[in-house]
Amino acid sequence: MNESVSHEEYKGRTTLCDERFQDINKRQNKLEDAFELSTKLDVKLGLLVDQLQKAREKDNERITTLEQRPGKRWDAFVMGAILALVGGVVGYFIK
Repeated sequence: MNESVSHEEYKGRTTLCDERFQDINKRQNKLEDAFELSTKLDVKLGLLVDQLQKAREKDNERITTLEQRPGKRWDAFVMGAILALVGGVVGYFIK
């Protein structure tokens, strides 16, 4: 089992191992950069979602207000009609 290895073979194998380690390090660095970018994007996405939720809540409030306007106008019209009718009846009896 104990084979002797020439200096050239040893140097070739160590060079090959060094190249593999460098390749692995490059890949690891790329993965770390990608993970960092992913983390930053995740934070930005979270902020964007919060902004969208706030905007949706404001829109819901505006829609609710707009939906209530016709009802308020109708209530005002009915109240005006009732007041006019009561005023007319009271005016008739006062004459």
